[in-house]
Amino acid sequence: MSSWSALALPQWSQGELKKLENGDLVPGASLLVESEEARPLLVPSDEDAGEFTQRPLIELPSSPQEIPAKYLVKYFQSSSTNYLVDPQRLLTMQETQDREGFLNFHAKASDIDIRLYLFDTQQVIPTSHSLERLVAERYNDSPLTCVVFSFMGDPSRTMLAFGGEGAEQVTMLEQRRILDHARIKSLKPSDASSQIEAFVVQLSIRLYWLEKSFKGAELTAVSALTSQHPSSISGRTLSAVGFHASRKPFLLYFLVGVSGALIAVTALVWMWVLWRKNRTYQFPAVESPRRLGADYGAGVGAVLGFKDSVGSPSSQRDQVPDDFLCS
Repeated sequence: MSSWSALALPQWSQGELKKLENGDLVPGASLLVESEEARPLLVPSDEDAGEFTQRPLIELPSSPQEIPAKYLVKYFQSSSTNYLVDPQRLLTMQETQDREGFLNFHAKASDIDIRLYLFDTQQVIPTSHSLERLVAERYNDSPLTCVVFSFMGDPSRTMLAFGGEGAEQVTMLEQRRILDHARIKSLKPSDASSQIEAFVVQLSIRLYWLEKSFKGAELTAVSALTSQHPSSISGRTLSAVGFHASRKPFLLYFLVGVSGALIAVTALVWMWVLWRKNRTYQFPAVESPRRLGADYGAGVGAVLGFKDSVGSPSSQRDQVPDDFLCS
Protein backbone atom coordinates (compact mmCIF):
# COMPACT_ATOMS: atom_id res chain seq x y z
CA MET A 1 0.00 0.00 0.00
CA SER A 2 2.84 2.29 0.75
CA SER A 3 4.37 1.58 -2.68
CA TRP A 4 1.20 2.77 -4.44
CA SER A 5 1.04 5.93 -2.39
CA ALA A 6 4.68 6.64 -3.19
CA LEU A 7 3.88 7.00 -6.93
CA ALA A 8 2.98 10.62 -7.70
CA LEU A 9 0.39 11.38 -10.42
CA PRO A 10 1.39 13.79 -13.22
CA GLN A 11 0.33 17.37 -12.68
CA TRP A 12 -0.42 20.09 -15.28
CA SER A 13 1.64 23.21 -14.95
CA GLN A 14 0.07 26.62 -15.39
CA GLY A 15 1.78 27.10 -18.76
CA GLU A 16 0.55 23.73 -20.03
CA LEU A 17 -2.99 24.46 -18.90
CA LYS A 18 -2.94 27.75 -20.76
CA LYS A 19 -1.66 26.08 -23.94
CA LEU A 20 -4.33 23.40 -23.59
CA GLU A 21 -7.08 26.00 -23.32
CA ASN A 22 -5.75 27.87 -26.36
CA GLY A 23 -5.49 24.66 -28.41
CA ASP A 24 -1.71 24.86 -28.70
CA LEU A 25 -1.14 21.61 -26.86
CA VAL A 26 -2.34 18.21 -28.13
CA PRO A 27 -2.77 15.70 -25.28
CA GLY A 28 -1.16 12.33 -26.02
CA ALA A 29 0.95 13.63 -28.88
CA SER A 30 4.05 12.03 -27.41
CA LEU A 31 2.33 8.65 -27.41
CA LEU A 32 0.92 8.84 -30.97
CA VAL A 33 4.12 9.97 -32.70
CA GLU A 34 7.24 7.88 -32.36
CA SER A 35 9.66 10.20 -34.13
CA GLU A 36 11.08 12.95 -31.98
CA GLU A 37 11.56 15.14 -35.06
CA ALA A 38 7.87 15.05 -35.99
CA ARG A 39 6.55 16.03 -32.57
CA PRO A 40 7.20 19.77 -32.90
CA LEU A 41 5.05 19.81 -36.06
CA LEU A 42 1.98 18.94 -34.01
CA VAL A 43 2.33 22.07 -31.92
CA PRO A 44 1.85 25.10 -34.18
CA SER A 45 3.70 28.23 -33.28
CA ASP A 46 2.05 31.56 -32.69
CA GLU A 47 3.33 32.87 -36.03
CA ASP A 48 1.83 29.92 -37.97
CA ALA A 49 -1.49 30.29 -36.19
CA GLY A 50 -1.71 33.93 -37.20
CA GLU A 51 -0.79 33.08 -40.77
CA PHE A 52 -3.57 30.50 -41.10
CA THR A 53 -6.21 32.84 -39.77
CA GLN A 54 -5.32 35.46 -42.36
CA ARG A 55 -5.71 33.19 -45.45
CA PRO A 56 -9.17 31.59 -45.94
CA LEU A 57 -9.15 28.36 -47.93
CA ILE A 58 -12.31 28.92 -50.02
CA GLU A 59 -13.88 32.16 -51.11
CA LEU A 60 -17.65 31.67 -51.09
CA PRO A 61 -20.18 34.17 -52.44
CA SER A 62 -21.96 36.16 -49.82
CA SER A 63 -25.38 35.03 -51.10
CA PRO A 64 -26.73 32.23 -53.34
CA GLN A 65 -28.31 34.99 -55.41
CA GLU A 66 -24.94 36.44 -56.35
CA ILE A 67 -23.17 35.37 -59.54
CA PRO A 68 -19.37 35.24 -59.10
CA ALA A 69 -17.49 37.91 -61.02
CA LYS A 70 -15.44 35.41 -63.02
CA TYR A 71 -18.66 33.88 -64.38
CA LEU A 72 -20.19 37.25 -65.20
CA VAL A 73 -17.31 37.86 -67.58
CA LYS A 74 -17.96 34.56 -69.36
CA TYR A 75 -21.69 35.23 -69.53
CA PHE A 76 -21.77 38.83 -70.74
CA GLN A 77 -18.33 39.84 -72.01
CA SER A 78 -16.71 36.84 -73.69
CA SER A 79 -17.78 35.62 -77.12
CA SER A 80 -18.84 32.00 -77.44
CA THR A 81 -19.77 30.01 -80.54
CA ASN A 82 -21.71 27.43 -78.54
CA TYR A 83 -25.48 27.54 -78.47
CA LEU A 84 -25.42 26.50 -74.79
CA VAL A 85 -23.69 28.93 -72.40
CA ASP A 86 -23.07 27.26 -69.03
CA PRO A 87 -19.77 28.48 -67.53
CA GLN A 88 -20.81 27.34 -64.02
CA ARG A 89 -21.19 23.71 -65.21
CA LEU A 90 -24.69 23.41 -63.78
CA LEU A 91 -25.42 20.44 -66.07
CA THR A 92 -23.62 17.14 -66.07
CA MET A 93 -21.42 16.17 -69.00
CA GLN A 94 -24.08 13.91 -70.52
CA GLU A 95 -26.82 16.50 -70.07
CA THR A 96 -24.61 19.14 -71.67
CA GLN A 97 -23.99 16.92 -74.70
CA ASP A 98 -27.71 16.23 -75.05
CA ARG A 99 -28.74 19.89 -74.87
CA GLU A 100 -25.96 21.04 -77.22
CA GLY A 101 -26.81 18.25 -79.66
CA PHE A 102 -30.43 19.35 -79.91
CA LEU A 103 -29.53 23.03 -80.23
CA ASN A 104 -27.10 22.22 -83.06
CA PHE A 105 -29.78 20.14 -84.80
CA HIS A 106 -32.25 23.01 -84.50
CA ALA A 107 -29.71 25.48 -85.92
CA LYS A 108 -29.24 23.31 -89.02
CA ALA A 109 -32.97 22.88 -89.60
CA SER A 110 -34.12 26.43 -88.86
CA ASP A 111 -33.15 29.97 -89.81
CA ILE A 112 -33.77 31.17 -86.22
CA ASP A 113 -31.00 30.15 -83.81
CA ILE A 114 -31.40 29.54 -80.06
CA ARG A 115 -28.81 30.75 -77.53
CA LEU A 116 -29.46 29.25 -74.11
CA TYR A 117 -27.84 30.84 -71.02
CA LEU A 118 -28.08 28.76 -67.83
CA PHE A 119 -28.10 30.23 -64.33
CA ASP A 120 -28.63 28.70 -60.90
CA THR A 121 -32.06 28.64 -59.28
CA GLN A 122 -31.75 31.68 -56.99
CA GLN A 123 -29.19 33.69 -58.92
CA VAL A 124 -30.16 37.23 -59.89
CA ILE A 125 -28.86 39.07 -62.95
CA PRO A 126 -27.06 42.27 -61.85
CA THR A 127 -28.57 45.57 -62.85
CA SER A 128 -25.46 46.37 -64.87
CA HIS A 129 -26.24 43.38 -67.09
CA SER A 130 -29.57 42.49 -68.65
CA LEU A 131 -31.03 40.32 -71.38
CA GLU A 132 -31.95 43.29 -73.55
CA ARG A 133 -28.48 44.78 -73.25
CA LEU A 134 -26.82 41.47 -74.10
CA VAL A 135 -29.01 41.06 -77.19
CA ALA A 136 -28.31 44.61 -78.36
CA GLU A 137 -24.54 44.33 -77.89
CA ARG A 138 -23.86 40.75 -78.98
CA TYR A 139 -26.59 39.76 -81.46
CA ASN A 140 -27.54 42.99 -83.21
CA ASP A 141 -25.61 42.16 -86.40
CA SER A 142 -26.15 38.39 -86.35
CA PRO A 143 -28.89 36.34 -88.03
CA LEU A 144 -32.23 36.20 -86.27
CA THR A 145 -31.56 34.66 -82.84
CA CYS A 146 -33.72 33.82 -79.84
CA VAL A 147 -31.71 34.44 -76.65
CA VAL A 148 -32.98 32.63 -73.54
CA PHE A 149 -32.10 33.12 -69.86
CA SER A 150 -33.03 29.92 -68.02
CA PHE A 151 -32.80 29.35 -64.27
CA MET A 152 -32.24 25.75 -63.15
CA GLY A 153 -35.28 24.35 -61.34
CA ASP A 154 -37.45 27.48 -61.76
CA PRO A 155 -39.01 27.63 -65.26
CA SER A 156 -41.27 30.51 -64.22
CA ARG A 157 -38.26 32.87 -64.25
CA THR A 158 -37.25 32.02 -67.82
CA MET A 159 -36.83 35.03 -70.11
CA LEU A 160 -36.30 35.35 -73.86
CA ALA A 161 -35.70 38.07 -76.42
CA PHE A 162 -35.04 38.22 -80.16
CA GLY A 163 -32.06 39.88 -81.75
CA GLY A 164 -30.42 40.12 -85.13
CA GLU A 165 -31.76 40.54 -88.63
CA GLY A 166 -35.56 40.63 -88.71
CA ALA A 167 -36.02 40.82 -84.93
CA GLU A 168 -38.33 43.82 -85.33
CA GLN A 169 -40.87 41.58 -87.07
CA VAL A 170 -41.42 39.60 -83.86
CA THR A 171 -43.95 41.56 -81.84
CA MET A 172 -44.05 41.61 -78.06
CA LEU A 173 -47.35 39.72 -78.17
CA GLU A 174 -45.76 36.96 -80.25
CA GLN A 175 -42.78 36.79 -77.88
CA ARG A 176 -45.10 36.46 -74.89
CA ARG A 177 -47.10 33.73 -76.63
CA ILE A 178 -43.96 31.74 -77.47
CA LEU A 179 -42.60 32.09 -73.94
CA ASP A 180 -45.89 31.06 -72.30
CA HIS A 181 -46.24 27.91 -74.42
CA ALA A 182 -42.67 26.84 -73.68
CA ARG A 183 -43.06 27.56 -69.97
CA ILE A 184 -46.20 25.44 -69.71
CA LYS A 185 -44.40 22.48 -71.27
CA SER A 186 -41.38 22.89 -68.99
CA LEU A 187 -43.51 22.83 -65.82
CA LYS A 188 -44.59 19.21 -66.38
CA PRO A 189 -41.24 17.43 -65.62
CA SER A 190 -39.99 17.34 -62.05
CA ASP A 191 -36.19 17.52 -62.44
CA ALA A 192 -34.38 20.61 -63.68
CA SER A 193 -32.64 18.99 -66.65
CA SER A 194 -35.89 17.60 -68.07
CA GLN A 195 -37.53 20.99 -67.61
CA ILE A 196 -34.85 22.61 -69.74
CA GLU A 197 -35.23 19.91 -72.38
CA ALA A 198 -39.03 20.35 -72.53
CA PHE A 199 -38.66 24.12 -72.77
CA VAL A 200 -36.14 23.97 -75.63
CA VAL A 201 -38.15 21.41 -77.61
CA GLN A 202 -41.36 23.44 -77.36
CA LEU A 203 -39.45 26.62 -78.20
CA SER A 204 -38.05 24.97 -81.31
CA ILE A 205 -41.57 24.01 -82.43
CA ARG A 206 -42.90 27.53 -81.90
CA LEU A 207 -39.96 29.03 -83.79
CA TYR A 208 -40.68 26.69 -86.71
CA TRP A 209 -44.20 28.06 -87.06
CA LEU A 210 -42.91 31.60 -86.61
CA GLU A 211 -40.51 31.03 -89.49
CA LYS A 212 -43.34 29.64 -91.64
CA SER A 213 -45.41 32.76 -90.97
CA PHE A 214 -42.48 34.96 -92.01
CA LYS A 215 -42.11 33.12 -95.33
CA GLY A 216 -45.84 33.37 -96.00
CA ALA A 217 -45.78 37.10 -95.35
CA GLU A 218 -42.79 37.52 -97.70
CA LEU A 219 -44.57 35.69 -100.53
CA THR A 220 -47.68 37.82 -100.07
CA ALA A 221 -45.66 41.04 -100.05
CA VAL A 222 -43.69 40.10 -103.17
CA SER A 223 -46.86 39.10 -105.02
CA ALA A 224 -48.53 42.40 -104.17
CA LEU A 225 -45.44 44.37 -105.18
CA THR A 226 -45.16 42.48 -108.46
CA SER A 227 -48.76 43.21 -109.40
CA GLN A 228 -48.37 46.93 -108.65
CA HIS A 229 -44.84 47.59 -110.00
CA PRO A 230 -43.69 44.74 -112.25
CA SER A 231 -40.66 46.62 -113.61
CA SER A 232 -39.31 47.53 -110.16
CA ILE A 233 -38.75 43.94 -109.06
CA SER A 234 -35.12 42.89 -109.42
CA GLY A 235 -33.94 39.39 -110.14
CA ARG A 236 -32.61 38.99 -106.61
CA THR A 237 -36.00 39.86 -105.13
CA LEU A 238 -37.74 37.36 -107.35
CA SER A 239 -35.21 34.71 -106.44
CA ALA A 240 -36.11 35.25 -102.78
CA VAL A 241 -39.55 33.94 -103.59
CA GLY A 242 -37.66 30.83 -104.51
CA PHE A 243 -38.73 27.41 -105.41
CA HIS A 244 -42.36 27.84 -104.36
CA ALA A 245 -43.17 30.40 -107.04
CA SER A 246 -41.22 28.68 -109.83
CA ARG A 247 -42.98 25.37 -109.45
CA LYS A 248 -46.54 26.74 -109.65
CA PRO A 249 -46.81 26.56 -113.52
CA PHE A 250 -45.55 22.98 -113.53
CA LEU A 251 -48.04 22.05 -110.86
CA LEU A 252 -50.84 23.62 -112.89
CA TYR A 253 -49.81 21.73 -116.02
CA PHE A 254 -49.67 18.51 -114.08
CA LEU A 255 -53.18 18.96 -112.69
CA VAL A 256 -54.58 19.83 -116.13
CA GLY A 257 -52.93 16.76 -117.68
CA VAL A 258 -54.20 14.41 -114.99
CA SER A 259 -57.71 15.85 -115.29
CA GLY A 260 -57.69 15.43 -119.06
CA ALA A 261 -56.49 11.83 -118.80
CA LEU A 262 -59.23 10.99 -116.31
CA ILE A 263 -61.89 12.51 -118.57
CA ALA A 264 -60.60 10.54 -121.58
CA VAL A 265 -60.56 7.25 -119.68
CA THR A 266 -64.06 7.87 -118.36
CA ALA A 267 -65.35 8.59 -121.87
CA LEU A 268 -63.80 5.40 -123.27
CA VAL A 269 -65.31 3.27 -120.52
CA TRP A 270 -68.72 4.82 -121.07
CA MET A 271 -68.56 4.20 -124.85
CA TRP A 272 -67.58 0.56 -124.28
CA VAL A 273 -70.53 0.04 -121.93
CA LEU A 274 -72.94 1.55 -124.47
CA TRP A 275 -71.53 -0.63 -127.25
CA ARG A 276 -71.98 -3.81 -125.25
CA LYS A 277 -75.49 -2.80 -124.29
CA ASN A 278 -76.65 -2.03 -127.85
CA ARG A 279 -74.89 -4.72 -129.89
CA THR A 280 -77.11 -7.44 -131.53
CA TYR A 281 -76.53 -11.01 -132.71
CA GLN A 282 -77.81 -12.49 -135.98
CA PHE A 283 -79.00 -16.04 -135.31
CA PRO A 284 -79.71 -18.29 -138.37
CA ALA A 285 -83.22 -19.72 -138.71
CA VAL A 286 -82.86 -23.50 -138.93
CA GLU A 287 -85.86 -25.69 -139.70
CA SER A 288 -85.69 -29.00 -137.87
CA PRO A 289 -87.74 -32.03 -138.97
CA ARG A 290 -90.67 -33.01 -136.84
CA ARG A 291 -90.17 -35.80 -134.42
CA LEU A 292 -93.18 -37.90 -133.41
CA GLY A 293 -95.53 -35.17 -134.45
CA ALA A 294 -93.73 -32.49 -132.48
CA ASP A 295 -91.21 -29.79 -133.39
CA TYR A 296 -88.65 -31.25 -131.01
CA GLY A 297 -88.29 -34.19 -128.72
CA ALA A 298 -86.49 -35.11 -125.59
CA GLY A 299 -82.81 -35.68 -125.96
CA VAL A 300 -82.56 -34.01 -129.33
CA GLY A 301 -80.41 -31.20 -127.91
CA ALA A 302 -81.05 -28.73 -130.66
CA VAL A 303 -81.34 -25.01 -130.09
CA LEU A 304 -84.69 -23.91 -131.38
CA GLY A 305 -84.29 -20.19 -130.89
CA PHE A 306 -83.02 -17.31 -128.74
CA LYS A 307 -85.37 -14.90 -127.07
CA ASP A 308 -83.04 -11.90 -126.78
CA SER A 309 -81.08 -10.74 -129.80
CA VAL A 310 -78.98 -8.39 -127.69
CA GLY A 311 -77.68 -10.93 -125.22
CA SER A 312 -74.84 -13.24 -126.17
CA PRO A 313 -75.52 -16.93 -126.95
CA SER A 314 -73.48 -18.03 -123.95
CA SER A 315 -75.76 -16.09 -121.63
CA GLN A 316 -78.85 -17.88 -123.09
CA ARG A 317 -77.63 -21.46 -122.98
CA ASP A 318 -79.82 -22.57 -120.09
CA GLN A 319 -83.04 -24.48 -120.81
CA VAL A 320 -86.26 -22.49 -120.53
CA PRO A 321 -89.92 -23.55 -120.12
CA ASP A 322 -92.13 -24.51 -123.05
CA ASP A 323 -93.92 -21.19 -123.08
CA PHE A 324 -90.61 -19.39 -123.59
CA LEU A 325 -91.28 -18.55 -127.24
CA CYS A 326 -94.80 -17.49 -126.55
CA SER A 327 -93.94 -14.81 -124.06
